[in-house]
Amino acid sequence: MKRLALSLVLGTLLAGPAWAQDGLVHPSPDSGWYFGARLVAGASDEDTSFRTFPAGAAIVQEDSYNPQENFGAGAMVGYGFTAWNIPLRAELSGSWMYRHDADMRAFDGVGTPTLYQNNLAIWDIRASLLADVLHFGWGRFYIGGGLGAARLESEVEIEATGVSANNSEWKLSPSAQAGLLFDDVVGDFDIELAYRFRWFGDTESGVFADGAQVDYENAHIHEVMLGVVVPIGW
Repeated sequence: MKRLALSLVLGTLLAGPAWAQDGLVHPSPDSGWYFGARLVAGASDEDTSFRTFPAGAAIVQEDSYNPQENFGAGAMVGYGFTAWNIPLRAELSGSWMYRHDADMRAFDGVGTPTLYQNNLAIWDIRASLLADVLHFGWGRFYIGGGLGAARLESEVEIEATGVSANNSEWKLSPSAQAGLLFDDVVGDFDIELAYRFRWFGDTESGVFADGAQVDYENAHIHEVMLGVVVPIGW
């Protein structure tokens, strides 16, 4: 029985490298520094309302459509290492995103509409920990999460008058991420195709002269990222 147990242990240890090479785990991590850039397209679906109704408003309604498109770009720098026998990458990234059309319409007592048009820009700096959990001949699959500081810059304009109210605030923003890295697509450059979810919480517009203030609840983005990764000394 002891011989059988010893044989199983030795067999497992000897088979480990082959098992890893077949794609169940990353056999040898890409250690060292890398940098890169990303194009980002996203969709968000936050609830829009008036935090404070405009003076004289009788009826209000959300005028925007969902989901709302977001577009932007970013850059990152990271370092690959191994911990707990897992290939990991610590990454610092920054991005800018722009969202158009999350609008509210207010009607006065005689039914005259006033449209409050919103645009939202998001500046983001984020620290992430990513694990290259699967490795294939052409690349690897990773999962991970991050925590960021996001600056939300809201600009709401009254369409009829051109008067606008701006507001900027910082939000703590958690994220989850998963993607594929295609190794050595162009020379030593890798190509990344990934999904990321970022959450920002509630945010609001500036306050207009009539007291109106637009509110955005549960602001978040589902993103698709296309990037290029340049390893340094791998």
